[in-house]
Amino acid sequence: DNLQNEINDKIKKVIPINCLGNICLLDQKINRSYGNDFYTAKRLDIVHHYFNSDSIRPHVIEAFDKSWLERDPKTAPQAVLNSWNTDDIINRRKFIIKSIKLYLENNWK
Repeated sequence: DNLQNEINDKIKKVIPINCLGNICLLDQKINRSYGNDFYTAKRLDIVHHYFNSDSIRPHVIEAFDKSWLERDPKTAPQAVLNSWNTDDIINRRKFIIKSIKLYLENNWK
C-alpha cells in the first residue's frame, strides 16, 4: 500500500490526473472499492461489473474499452488496452470535447 501510494503521488506530479480526459463516473459503491488500484485491475473489474449487469455508465465503458481511440496498426492491441498514460488522457479529453460539440451542434440550433 505504501509503495502504491508513493507511486501514485509521483504520477500526480507528472500526469494531468484531475482533468476531463481522466474523469471516470462510477457508481459510489463501485468507485469506493477501487481506491488507488492500478489501471489494469480497475479495467478488469469494470468489465466484470458491466457483464454482471451492474450499473456502469456508457462513458465509463468507453473509457476502459478505449473504443474512442483511433487504432494505430503499429501498436499491439494488448499494449493499448493494458495501459493508461498521458496520451490516453489527452486523446480522451479531445474525444469528449468533440462529442459535446457535435451534440450541441445537432441539438441546440
